[in-house]
Amino acid sequence: MSVSLANPCGNSGGKATDHGERDQFQHAMDREEPMQEMKKKALSAAALYKLSRYADICSLTWATVVLLGGFASSLKKPDFYLVSFLLLLQALQFTVSSTFQSLLFAHLFQESHHPNTFAHKDLQYNWASIVHIVGQILGFFFAAAVLVATFFRLAILPRLVSSLSSQSIHAIAPNMFASLGGFYVLLMITSSIAILASLFNLVHRTSSHDPAVVAFYDHIYRLAIDSHLASAYSMDPLTFAFAKLKTDFQRGIKPIVIQTCNKGLIDYIHKVPCGVEMAFQDLNSEDMYKQLVAVNLGRFWAKEPRMEKQVGYFVEIAKKLIRPEKLGEAAAHTLEYLAENWVDFKVLPDPPAAVKNVSATDGHVAVNVRANSQAPRQRRQKLHPFLEGVVDSWSGKTIVDELVELVVKPWRTSLVFQLRALESCCRNRQVVAWIRNRPPKENHYQELCKMLIGIIEGPAPSATRAHAKPKQRTKIYAASVLLNLLRPPKSGSETLLCEGPIADDDDKATYEKLRSLLETGRIDLTNGSEKYVWRKEVTLLDMVHKELGLPAYNNWRYVEIRDLEEITSNNIKANRIVVGSGSAS
Repeated sequence: MSVSLANPCGNSGGKATDHGERDQFQHAMDREEPMQEMKKKALSAAALYKLSRYADICSLTWATVVLLGGFASSLKKPDFYLVSFLLLLQALQFTVSSTFQSLLFAHLFQESHHPNTFAHKDLQYNWASIVHIVGQILGFFFAAAVLVATFFRLAILPRLVSSLSSQSIHAIAPNMFASLGGFYVLLMITSSIAILASLFNLVHRTSSHDPAVVAFYDHIYRLAIDSHLASAYSMDPLTFAFAKLKTDFQRGIKPIVIQTCNKGLIDYIHKVPCGVEMAFQDLNSEDMYKQLVAVNLGRFWAKEPRMEKQVGYFVEIAKKLIRPEKLGEAAAHTLEYLAENWVDFKVLPDPPAAVKNVSATDGHVAVNVRANSQAPRQRRQKLHPFLEGVVDSWSGKTIVDELVELVVKPWRTSLVFQLRALESCCRNRQVVAWIRNRPPKENHYQELCKMLIGIIEGPAPSATRAHAKPKQRTKIYAASVLLNLLRPPKSGSETLLCEGPIADDDDKATYEKLRSLLETGRIDLTNGSEKYVWRKEVTLLDMVHKELGLPAYNNWRYVEIRDLEEITSNNIKANRIVVGSGSAS
């Protein structure tokens, strides 16, 4: 059961080797095409913006150094006041434009740090769009005001010049008129470029209805302004996709929201050549947020075809289970989602047996690979990926063994997340059989059952603080895991949730103990310890009560029931607001 970790992608990242890979590659290229088009638009808008900033600096320098510095005493009052007003207006335009540009790329929305106040949404792009529109409108307004004032001044300039005493002015400041006229012309050019830059930026950014493409536009635009156009031009969509997801995790956005708002980018990373390889490499990065992205990508790709073949990838994810807080919880979440999609592993027929034909002329054996209709078709069972993936090659410990050990060890962290992952695994009969039938030195079945009973029962009143009181949601998952372990599946059943009779006496005693605990209300949501539960947990507790022959639990009114599908739907609607009437990807 050794696993090769060299190339988890299954291909070299270059050419597609079969029809499925060619389809994936074509899908990735179709996804990349609008992003490359937006890159060109962002570069053109950034070039105009930088040209506008350069012209602004020139006009401000000209006004302060040349006119108000060298010719301040020679200017007539109308020109002095007008130049001073235009100088302040130009400086205000420069400040407002720069401020709104920096706000556009700031973290405008961050998720709450307290579980009971999680918003489960991302308003970053709504607010960024509002900031962008307001900034461009203000920039356009200031530039238009400068242009109109300058044009009005140039229209009356000949009449004013003729009213001046040209001899005295030329004697004192011979270049004043040329400097004043040059300033006004430069100001008109500067204002015209600023107006074009605002219009280009506003039109180009709203030309796409895909939030991911709009975010790519913002990223290229910011990079071109902060550094130079060459750096922005060399930015590829794959690198941006990883950077975008990393930024979302830094803002504390929940994975389900990130998956909904970035579905197109996540799909692109999976299908583009070397996308999975980059994620695999980031699992061992020194940057914690890069690791967080790589771990959660496994969760986002749980329903992708042939994901069960990426054994090396989720073995590395399983090694993160012992990491504290965010990373360990993310690894448990990912294993939970993967296991949910691998509950039912079908029994597949073996490939047709090859027929050996011996040549009478040269005596060599030729293998006929055509199907032999006479050959019997043996049925075989696919090994669950979590039993195939070996976390420790020296001891042969699998991912399932790792989850079991983490639950029974006293130094465990984030118990609820590990139990959720184990609960999803234990719905498969291979996993249950594996846990129950391990060799004596590696068998933790009885210890696990006692631990689960202890979790549901809770610590004794005299227990120390080291034995924290388990949350009610943790008890729900513990009860489901225990039932799946106690009641083996019926013969021929591919999946299980409490199927088949209990034969072992110890298991019967554990079963009765579990029934007694739940009957006496050890899972109680009326004490205010839980502010909300998930719809999945409601379903699990109802199934547990049903299997134990207990009345349905009816105290759900004391907690808020949250639904992942509703959260997903709300975020899709929110993303539509960001970019207009188009649908989110």
